[in-house]
Amino acid sequence: MRLSRGRSRETSLRLCSRAPRTMRRSATGLFRSGYGALRGRRAGRGGGAGPARGPRGDSHAMRALRRFRAGAGAASVARVSTPTAPVPVPPQPGPGGADAAAPGSAPPWREPLAASTRRFLDAARGLDGAAVRAPSLLPGWTRGHVLAHVARNADGMVNLVRWAATGEETPMYADRATRDADIERGAGRPLAEHLADLEASAARLDAALQDLRGPALDAVVRTSSGTELPGRDLPWGRRRELEVHLVDLDVGTTPAHWPEDFVLRTLDDLAPLFRHARETPVRALRSAPAGPSWEVGARGPDLHGPPSALLAWLTGRSSGDGLRPDPDGPVPPAPRWA
Repeated sequence: MRLSRGRSRETSLRLCSRAPRTMRRSATGLFRSGYGALRGRRAGRGGGAGPARGPRGDSHAMRALRRFRAGAGAASVARVSTPTAPVPVPPQPGPGGADAAAPGSAPPWREPLAASTRRFLDAARGLDGAAVRAPSLLPGWTRGHVLAHVARNADGMVNLVRWAATGEETPMYADRATRDADIERGAGRPLAEHLADLEASAARLDAALQDLRGPALDAVVRTSSGTELPGRDLPWGRRRELEVHLVDLDVGTTPAHWPEDFVLRTLDDLAPLFRHARETPVRALRSAPAGPSWEVGARGPDLHGPPSALLAWLTGRSSGDGLRPDPDGPVPPAPRWA
């Protein structure tokens, strides 16, 4: 059975700026628009200082880097049983809500984010020099552009986590031009340099996330697009970057390989954005067979299909393969992010 997904959905926005102007949509559109303005709803349901050192004198970043290289921290799936007796109502969550870790336990985003990071790094390690220079699925970008973007996104996330943890405003990027120039400059590097950059930037983010707790989870930060969101959403936003851009690398991973929990949470997050801020040409996305649905528009046909195929269409990673409109007809194109 699947756990209830009744947690709050206050925001839907983009955490980093666009990919090339020629592309139809960037994975960076997968974030919530306007902190506190929207609440996700499925159809028919409501909805400064140096790094800290460890006992051996290692920094969090160095220890995190070793963990990534060793492949530690694989995601696990808890088996849930149906209770046979009434279950007491749990106490209301404190600061940080459902994304706050219980004392002595890891926060709920840690294992999923670690697994998505490993998946992306493993895919990058499987490339060679020629493959890095070859086109990605994003028009105008090589795979090297995608790798450089993902690394710089991690550093941008470090800035936002630091902002949430300290209260000191730290922009995600210095400015749009600097961000774009950094990606362009990094795209043509040898594979070994890309891998070192990806590993080191992921480790820096993992170290920074140690401070994402307590009041930092509710602290509001502002992304490079100017949209506000609470700190608790930063790890999930990073995971979306990794999973969607893994598909963009065109190395054999398709939307059908996306983890189910990633697909469902992202559809929950995106539905309010499309319903309220886009002219979406379909009314609802309905997972088959007989799964959850998401309202994304005011009119038009319903689209039926696997959740991963629905999300691929919504994010511009598919033209509608595997989807069935009701009433029958062609699958319309999803609206642009901007």
